[in-house]
Amino acid sequence: MLYVGNDPIAIAHSEIELADAPNATAVLGDLRDPDAVLAAAAQVLDLTRPVGLLMLAVLHFVEAPEEPLRRYYDALAPGSHVAITHGTADEEPEKREDVLRLYASSGSPATPRDRTQVAALVEGLTPLPPGVVWTPLWRPDEPVTTNPARSLTYAIVARKP
Repeated sequence: MLYVGNDPIAIAHSEIELADAPNATAVLGDLRDPDAVLAAAAQVLDLTRPVGLLMLAVLHFVEAPEEPLRRYYDALAPGSHVAITHGTADEEPEKREDVLRLYASSGSPATPRDRTQVAALVEGLTPLPPGVVWTPLWRPDEPVTTNPARSLTYAIVARKP
């Protein structure tokens, strides 16, 4: 397992948590630099075999993720899976503006994407059912009893053919 983050404090904490896991490591990096991330991945993963690529709660902080994602997908072996969660502004307008202001004021502005744009992030891969849905609706363990749009986040998992 490889955890990549751009926050030195998060990496330091991850290194402590992963200290007893011989097949796991954390590295300081930026997902917008696929060459560096893939080089680090090759040190701990066999990229000739299927792997899971998790892009969870991060792509809405990347203004143009399409090219880096394409590089990652090209490097994945057939049978690999990609999981994405992504912030959206499709619903909950009263919460949406508060969330966007909070991110902008934190120095990490967000770029919310709609359902169609999130689906496009896995172009060339085969989406698994149920496709792009509100995160609480992606194969829940229990019935969802609250409005899933309150999550302000879509989820999708896709497989590289």
